[in-house]
Amino acid sequence: MRKIAVDIALLLPEEIEKKIKKIQTRENIPHISLLMGAIDTKILPKIKKVVEKYKINKIELEIEKVYKTEMTGSRALKIKKIPKLQKLHGYLAGNLKKYFVDKPDKAMFYNEEASENNLKIVENYIKNASYKNFSPHITLGKGINIKDINIKKKRFDALGIAVCHLGRHCSCREILFLVKIE
Repeated sequence: MRKIAVDIALLLPEEIEKKIKKIQTRENIPHISLLMGAIDTKILPKIKKVVEKYKINKIELEIEKVYKTEMTGSRALKIKKIPKLQKLHGYLAGNLKKYFVDKPDKAMFYNEEASENNLKIVENYIKNASYKNFSPHITLGKGINIKDINIKKKRFDALGIAVCHLGRHCSCREILFLVKIE
């Protein structure tokens, strides 16, 4: 089997996804990252089982503000960190980190598109962006004028939890599987 870089992420409802795609400066699947890592594809069924085991019914999300992310300097929509979202993140991090390989490389990314910074983000996600450091957001990209961001609907329900193949800029490029939220 081969090893790939993945993002376990919340997907957005179609209405919000369409608005985000109009704003974004890069081609990807709009999402809220819950966890990133590099895995061997043979364990995808185990990861799916862990995701399916977490019974989640409806998770209402709220956009708080537009800000610049610390890790990449990209513009993003900050999502309110509610206990239900933090608990989901903690469950996934606690149950999936054992499946992550130590060091990702460019060949693990979609179309082998990855910068050195992308490799470091994935390698250090558990340490730098998990648990107390978890900061839910929707990345928009660099060079975006704040005045161009006009999303009136600030609250919405997540569509589901997806495991996606990571591409350039640690973006979700391909959905490997999706567990819908009822």
